[in-house]
Amino acid sequence: MRLPFSEFFERRRARRIAQVLAVLSDGGDHYGWPLMQATGLSGAGVYIALDHLEARGVVVSGWGDQVYPGGPRRRWYRLASSDGGAS
Repeated sequence: MRLPFSEFFERRRARRIAQVLAVLSDGGDHYGWPLMQATGLSGAGVYIALDHLEARGVVVSGWGDQVYPGGPRRRWYRLASSDGGAS
């Protein structure tokens, strides 16, 4: 039996969110590329999950320093603390 189209995509989104949460649960700051490597998800899959979690207050993010002179800054992500602030 095939799932309805909307249910299929909802399950896929939930699976991606669970994969990202599993990696973030070890604490500390996480960046996009290492999250993609750890979860096996594409950039789109990781960032859609992170946006979803950040909009609901589960994840917080911020901008780190430049990795090398003239290069872009990296954005870090971490689980929000239980009191609603950054961990």
